[in-house]
Amino acid sequence: MFKKFYLGILLILLVVGLITGAAFAKLQFTFICHGGEENPFWATVYNGAVEAAKQCDVDFVMIRPKNEADIASVLANFKATLAQKPDGIITTIPEPNMFDDVVKEAL
Repeated sequence: MFKKFYLGILLILLVVGLITGAAFAKLQFTFICHGGEENPFWATVYNGAVEAAKQCDVDFVMIRPKNEADIASVLANFKATLAQKPDGIITTIPEPNMFDDVVKEAL
């Protein structure tokens, strides 16, 4: 009888621990940017975002194409990010209609 009681208590503690651990997991945000790696403006944006992520205690990654004109790469990065299911996606939309489907999927 005591064995079942202790087993039940252990099971409850395990479930509560799993739920509590999941509740305090860090949020993951991904910024998909059209600004190329060579653009100093987006480097400044990146530095600010990294600092904000530290202050908010969240995980953050910024994905940029090598060249600013590579819009197809930005779209591919967006699709790959969707597959990873981050908690939030931040993006710039360089082409008004090209990203409609992926944005709808993200919502």
